[in-house]
Amino acid sequence: MKWGYLKKKLKNWEFSLADSNINLLMWAHYAAEHKGMCLEFHRIEGTELANNQTTRPISYTDNHPTLSTKSLTNNTTRTTSQKRILYAKSKHWAYEQEWRHIVNLGNQSHPWPAPLKAIYFGCKTEEQDIYLVRSIINDSKVKYFKAEKNATTFGITFRSI
Repeated sequence: MKWGYLKKKLKNWEFSLADSNINLLMWAHYAAEHKGMCLEFHRIEGTELANNQTTRPISYTDNHPTLSTKSLTNNTTRTTSQKRILYAKSKHWAYEQEWRHIVNLGNQSHPWPAPLKAIYFGCKTEEQDIYLVRSIINDSKVKYFKAEKNATTFGITFRSI
């Protein structure tokens, strides 16, 4: 996992992690109908993205995770119980191959969970948005790509920009 789909949602940003940057449904759902972007990270040891306590794949299941009041009020089991809920999803969503990076402190800025390697823009991303992102990132090591629809097959390819 090293791909993060990013889209603006009202006043907040939504950040979803996945195993692939070419999943058309992820682009539709998590990258604002191909208007958003996908970030590629270096998942290397010592980064939050490589920390298995905060970043892990979703467990897809047919059943809701079960909880008891006792498990939520007990300091020893509370975190484990919360994570069972936060890292679980219906099997219907398995195509996403989603990962979650959960930070306990909300309502504040957090650094990237790993070094940023590249940014992939959707095929409907406007040039002014690409320019804005490039000027904000302003890092010569980060590569930039833009998606293009495949001519004959359902899919996308990326060209360097």
